[in-house]
Amino acid sequence: NPFLTDNYGNYSFKVDGGTYDIVSASGVSEVGVQIQQADIIGDLSQAYIFETVAEYKASTIVFPIGKRIHLNDRDADFTVAGLSGISNDVSIIDNTIVSQSISIIITRSTTVKSFGITGVGDESAATQIAIDIFAVTDLRYGAGTFTAKNLTLKSGLTISGTGEDTVLNLVGTSDGDSFFKDISKTGMYDINFKNLKFKGNSTYLQAKAYNAVHIASVPAAIGANRNITFDSVTFEKFARGVYVSSARNLKVNNCKFFEMLQTTTISSGELTRGYGILIPLVRDVTIQGCYFADSVMRHAIYTSSASENIRILNNEFKVNDNDTYRPTGYEHPIKILETENVLIQGNIIKGGYQSVLLDNIAKGIIIDGNIFLNTEGVVYASSTSLLDSVKVTNNVGGFQASTKARNHVMNFSAAAGFKLSVLGNDFTTNERLLHTGSPDVNLIANSNNVTCATATDYVFYMSEAITSSARLNGNTFIGVGAGHVIYSSKLTLTGNESDGFNWVEIPQRGSRSSGNTPSTAINYKNQTSATNLEEAHSGEHITNIGATSNRIHHLPSAIKGLSYTFTKLASVNIGCDVDGSDTFRAGGVNTSATVTALGGTARVFCIEDSVWDIEGTVVYSV
Repeated sequence: NPFLTDNYGNYSFKVDGGTYDIVSASGVSEVGVQIQQADIIGDLSQAYIFETVAEYKASTIVFPIGKRIHLNDRDADFTVAGLSGISNDVSIIDNTIVSQSISIIITRSTTVKSFGITGVGDESAATQIAIDIFAVTDLRYGAGTFTAKNLTLKSGLTISGTGEDTVLNLVGTSDGDSFFKDISKTGMYDINFKNLKFKGNSTYLQAKAYNAVHIASVPAAIGANRNITFDSVTFEKFARGVYVSSARNLKVNNCKFFEMLQTTTISSGELTRGYGILIPLVRDVTIQGCYFADSVMRHAIYTSSASENIRILNNEFKVNDNDTYRPTGYEHPIKILETENVLIQGNIIKGGYQSVLLDNIAKGIIIDGNIFLNTEGVVYASSTSLLDSVKVTNNVGGFQASTKARNHVMNFSAAAGFKLSVLGNDFTTNERLLHTGSPDVNLIANSNNVTCATATDYVFYMSEAITSSARLNGNTFIGVGAGHVIYSSKLTLTGNESDGFNWVEIPQRGSRSSGNTPSTAINYKNQTSATNLEEAHSGEHITNIGATSNRIHHLPSAIKGLSYTFTKLASVNIGCDVDGSDTFRAGGVNTSATVTALGGTARVFCIEDSVWDIEGTVVYSV
């Protein structure tokens, strides 16, 4: 009968009372040692060992209070606590034969096995008892699959495993079922999950939302839940992997997300609402080094509800491009709703629609140093967006043609009143690089390299409103073709290069250009009334690409030195008329001159005050 050791370094063996010869491993022997059974039972310095729980429960031995009992099948020590009657067979075990109970002793070596959690069947009740007892320590799982549902947590608790071979399994049956679900406390703190895998049973075309971890508070308040960490955790087959609200200092590091699935109303085209990380009402969040697989998701990361200070760093997103499974217009890897101060940096995003969706008061957004591969764009602002500043800097991207009518690499079609900085990016696109349809947008675009894979009407398209403005400096544009680099109102264009003929179309005055290659060609869009040219635009080349009606531009007063060039590049005509009593030298009483030949050019210039001369073929009229 070999010696056994307990956690305290004591050795013991179990024999009937009597006289024995004892020989140690070193050969030292003691002959005729008298051992009395009562001595082992009463000796509080060493544990009495049972092979199984069942063996203890069938024993007729009455142990003294405080005696340690070791159960080999639990690999744990218990202590004799007192009379029976309070057993849960998890942390407290009764021997009703002698009316006595033992209670588990928590040590660093205690695992879920110590509580009888073995991975057989639904072990929710036993696991909850273990959690409630552990509190400020580490609840450790070994390898295996462990099934439970809707477990609550406690502050100071760490749930850990041995890696992806530790599987915490949820078999959801009701909407909102979660492996861990704690949503009604006033708050918790210092909760950690590490080195394990959550696996659910969410499937495509399933309406119920199952979660891996759902933490909230009552009442809802930022910071009610503090210091929550997910480290090296894998999530598979849930509607939501990390669903945490009312939190501050949340970290999700080195985690993996697969098949985040939930179907809602199929008839409306919403095939799925799966989320990897759903975090409303949070502050000071870091999501770093995670991988979001090409499973069916609505948003891999979704922040909302007055959240602040979100850092999304060095993650990889691989988005499903199969239209059979992805929702119409919804699969944006990152959605920022009612959130301020967001840094999206160093990520790799493959496939999908615009990678970042900004919605309804998204402020202080920085998209920096990311790689976009075959996505449909960088950022889309919804119709309700209210922004203050967005910076898109130092990114690299190749963008596919849009299939979901969002059309543009950066689409701010309905967002108004914000500053947009586009700096140091290297983009290749089949669509407009930027589209803003609302007023009060201030654009700064510097040091970008933009390649248009197919000719586009505009690289930058902005509102006609005079309250919008754009400054482009030191950019390179390739493949613009017959389109324009920018359509905007007040514009400063300096030191840029383009292989296209047309630089800019602007409906408002007050723009400036210098040092661009080739020299700037400006096309003033015709308004409902005649477009009034100014002295400041002398020397500029005016075309009519995209025009659907004749454009007759009104010249300023004829002053020596002024000149304007007009080229017809559309099926309709382009021309000019004189101001006041000014005349055309060759036009007689006629007050307007029109270029009618496609591709025709006319230079209108003044060498004598009040008189305009023309080089080129025009048709005069009154």
